[in-house]
Amino acid sequence: MNTTNHENETLSYMIYMANRWSKFECIHIYGKDMGKHIWSKYEEYYDRCGMYGAISKLVYELDSTNLPKLLNRACELYNGRANRNK
Repeated sequence: MNTTNHENETLSYMIYMANRWSKFECIHIYGKDMGKHIWSKYEEYYDRCGMYGAISKLVYELDSTNLPKLLNRACELYNGRANRNK
């Protein structure tokens, strides 16, 4: 099955957020100050909405500068289905 680039990005993002997203990753992506700010928002949402609600709210609020950074990191670490049958 061939997947499009969009499908690979979506799968990479979903796998990354479920398995790798952490305070360390947040600071790695955004730097110390912005990473701490974004992580505190995530923790606030997590307390109110649980993990998946927090992820949805966080991604919705990231601007056009910060969202690509998150997606690029996900694609850097995971490549969708590319290695699935190897």
